[in-house]
Amino acid sequence: MSTMTSVPAVSSDPHAAYTGILRPGTENAVNYTPVDGDLIELVLKPYHDNCRYLKQAFYDDNTKNLAPDQAPELHARFAIDNSCYIDSTGHFNAVESNICANQIGYLAIAWFLKQKFQHPYWDAMGDFDLSQFRRKQLPNILILNINTSFRRAIDPSEYYGRLKWYRTRQKKSLSLLNMAFSFFDRFDGRAEGEMLVAIT
Repeated sequence: MSTMTSVPAVSSDPHAAYTGILRPGTENAVNYTPVDGDLIELVLKPYHDNCRYLKQAFYDDNTKNLAPDQAPELHARFAIDNSCYIDSTGHFNAVESNICANQIGYLAIAWFLKQKFQHPYWDAMGDFDLSQFRRKQLPNILILNINTSFRRAIDPSEYYGRLKWYRTRQKKSLSLLNMAFSFFDRFDGRAEGEMLVAIT
């Protein structure tokens, strides 16, 4: 029988009402700080140019020093000029949602590692660090399960996302990460979902 240790979830509702960034440069963005461009470039390096949908990312100034009961959370702006795999469908679709969840999920992990917060998640993350992230990103960071609900069509030319990494636990040699995400646009388009990520 395996032994599992768990870091308590810091949010009982990862899809709580979204009150964050709407558009960079607006009054809704004044309390948000851009994620370093070099870190975004590191995360997106494995992706082909036409598949780099994440354009900018931000974090709440209140999470500069992440408290033990706070969940790592990022906000991002996305844009799809041309789909990397199909002629335009005219709306944000399931394949694109998975790609975007993947990109902001990778970024959340890398951002957490770079900030070196004193946080309970380290109990499950062990000695994983940013140098290991570079090596493990593709072969060892795996999405075990992902599901998305599309509430209303999203315009893919410009849309926004939020990811909350709300639970981490360890099972044998795996670090298991629960993440909730949502995407939305200026026209009330919305999709939301969750994914379970493993780091081996």
